[in-house]
Amino acid sequence: MLYFRQAVTLLVSQYTVRVVLNTLGAEDYGIYNVVAGVSSVFSFLSFAMSSATQRFLSYELGRGNLKKYNEIFCMCMNIYALIALVSGILLETIGIWFINTKLIIPYNRMEAVNIVYQFTVFSFVISTINSVYIANVTSHERMEIFAGMSIVDVVLRLIIVFVLSLVSVDKLKLYGILLFIVVCVHAVLYQIICTKAFNECKYKIFWNSNLFREITGYIGWSIIGGIATVTRNQGINILLNMFFGPIVNAARGIAHQINSVIITFAQNIAEATRPGIIKLYAEENNAEMLSLAFYSTRIIYYLMLFLAVPLFLEAPFILKLWLNEVPEYTILFTRLLLIEAVIECLRYSIDGIIFATGNIRRFQIMISGALILVLPISYLFVKIGFPPQYPMIVGIFMSLAAFFLRLVIVRKVIKFPMKYFIENILLKIIIASILIVILPLIMSMVMPLGIAQFFIVGSTSVISWILIVYFYGLEKEEKNKVNQIILKFLWR
Repeated sequence: MLYFRQAVTLLVSQYTVRVVLNTLGAEDYGIYNVVAGVSSVFSFLSFAMSSATQRFLSYELGRGNLKKYNEIFCMCMNIYALIALVSGILLETIGIWFINTKLIIPYNRMEAVNIVYQFTVFSFVISTINSVYIANVTSHERMEIFAGMSIVDVVLRLIIVFVLSLVSVDKLKLYGILLFIVVCVHAVLYQIICTKAFNECKYKIFWNSNLFREITGYIGWSIIGGIATVTRNQGINILLNMFFGPIVNAARGIAHQINSVIITFAQNIAEATRPGIIKLYAEENNAEMLSLAFYSTRIIYYLMLFLAVPLFLEAPFILKLWLNEVPEYTILFTRLLLIEAVIECLRYSIDGIIFATGNIRRFQIMISGALILVLPISYLFVKIGFPPQYPMIVGIFMSLAAFFLRLVIVRKVIKFPMKYFIENILLKIIIASILIVILPLIMSMVMPLGIAQFFIVGSTSVISWILIVYFYGLEKEEKNKVNQIILKFLWR
């Protein structure tokens, strides 16, 4: 269900970006990305709360304690509302000051920018409160609901594209207003579905100080990780605006859009397996938990590679076909973000193990300390005259360093078989990656850019991926499962 959802999302979202870019123009599109980036500075709160909520809800489901589950749900709603209120106040004061005094925005677009900013703030507040319902769905592992709601969301965004192309008003203002309406519809539908589908997902007035301290303590440490993530992503976006202007923001916005869609493929499996990892830990079945984590690590990586290799090699052709007019740096930014995405996908299952234990203090301090260095190092590079791709290069090296830090941390949290992981998971996927890339890379180097190269490189990528993953990348029992699926499909 999640992959069907992602296929629809991939097709529709890439079409909508193209139309929105052409409709708004590169400057207004870049302006929207940087303005939305300011309001999403507080998105780490939603991420931290959603992660904490899912962990506590999944843990109680693993223990079979539905009464405690409802208490946690109600407390999370209270906490979400408080944090949304505080964040909204900060965005309406410090955020407005920053938008109007620090960003490089043409004077004649300031009115539109302030209107768009207000609606992105409203969207953020509603999305924050709605996160508890999304966490409830994923903790129950009802991925068909999650997938269906995602498809509804992307279809509504497609409707926005058609509306923008039909009207003659200020399109930047209208774009911000319509996106806010989509967020509201999404939130209302989630609330209706969760209230009717899950008896334990009904809000009532409830307060428990001990539970409040436990959840907010977990959220507090998660927020540190969220700050690091926002600093690396939105901080770089603002940095590029301050040194290079909104056209470079447009290039990064397009590259980030492609990167986000690809990462979502990997996150689908992580989203589907994380509740299982938490429940197995709650049942004290660590051997089965590690088996699930290792399996999902391999599958996540291989599926990411399936998409990343042809996209990396054929980025010039794909972007030209997609956008027609490709802003400067877009191809380079896309390739660099794809490299970072491939590295980042290795961490999802490792993070799932650490979050399942609830012992995240050391993890958040060390990982956040590494990732938050991306912004000051990037600032030094662009300040002394390096080109705008260097912040993304810094991000790649920091993501790699943070992954190895995770391995050190998880070994201290539980009895983690480090030698087995390095030899049977990490080393194996590195060798598989090299073998998969060789043939399509040669094809891309010897053939001229065009439709023939696109199909040849794409075909060789798929064939190499299937052969290498099946004969080298999978374990014996995993091959048997694949064989069973193929035979079942053929004899249907």
